[in-house]
This record gives sequence, structure tokens and C-alpha cells, in this order.
Amino acid sequence: MCKKIFLITVLFSALIFAGCGGDKEEPAEKIPKSENGTAFRNGDLFTEDIDLGDKAVVEAGAPGSNESLEKSFTDAPPMIPHKTDGFVPITAKSNMCITCHMPDKAVAVGATAIPATHFTNYRPEIKEAGGKVKLYDDNNESNSTVAKDLGGKLSSARYNCNQCHATQTNAKLVVKNNF
Repeated sequence: MCKKIFLITVLFSALIFAGCGGDKEEPAEKIPKSENGTAFRNGDLFTEDIDLGDKAVVEAGAPGSNESLEKSFTDAPPMIPHKTDGFVPITAKSNMCITCHMPDKAVAVGATAIPATHFTNYRPEIKEAGGKVKLYDDNNESNSTVAKDLGGKLSSARYNCNQCHATQTNAKLVVKNNF
């Protein structure tokens, strides 16, 4: 069985390498430079010395001093309505966001509380038993429960806040939002 898998892998790799070979890349001086840009970028596409237009500027002030923007679509992560200077980067040892946004503190400081979904693990547990990998606990016969309440502990998948939440800016939409 192992020899068969090895042979298939070698043949597949040979096909890939054969398909990737062929014509040599054109030298840069032979590539026409008549492109005048794209929908998002004006000017020569072969240089980085260009004007990208208006730069987005964070106009928000200190936490609590700004109005939140309306969400782009239902269930979109809300924008951060304040500057994040001094709050980022978020690391495993430092997350300044939870200082104000944990549910037990948010009301007192007037911040938006982190939702319950962020205290739930939606990733199935992966266990190895008898040489086989299983996605669920053997005690769960139906194997249908995926969400696990973390008892008030922030999920590691939701710990990096600016992975989904971005600071509000004065940027203008280049592409129409159709949501």
C-alpha cells in the first residue's frame, strides 16, 4: 500500500514539474509598460513611485469620545470607534481591549461588552484513539455538539481583536457596498 501511494505521489509531482516548465519569462525591458493603472491605482503598474490618492486617516479620539459607524452588513464585526494607539499590538500576554470590554467591566466604563460568542469555543476537539483521529469526544454519542462554553474565559480564536475589528477612518469607499 505504501509503495502504491509513493508511486502515485512521484508521478503526480513529475506532472506538476512538467507543467510548470516551458517558456522563459520575458525580460523586464520587453514587457510593454503602457498599462495606465487599475480601478484602484492610477499610473504605471511597474513602479512603486506613485500617488495612491487619499490616505485613510484615523479621525477618532480617545475611547468614549466618538460615535460608532453603522455596520456594513448584518453580523459584521463593529468598527473600533476610537484610536488604538498604545492598545496594539495584541499579544498572548497583552490585550488592552479586554481592560474595558469584558462584560463585567463594560457597563461601568460605558464600553460595548464582548459578546457571548467570544466566550464559546466553536472548534471541535480532535482526539486520537486507536490510531484514528476523531473530531468529537467519545462520551458524546450524537457527535453533534460543537460549541463549548468556556465559562467566561475569552476564546483563543477571538483573542486577537483587530483580526476582525478595524479602527474607523475617514476612508472613502472605492467600491460600492452592495450589502
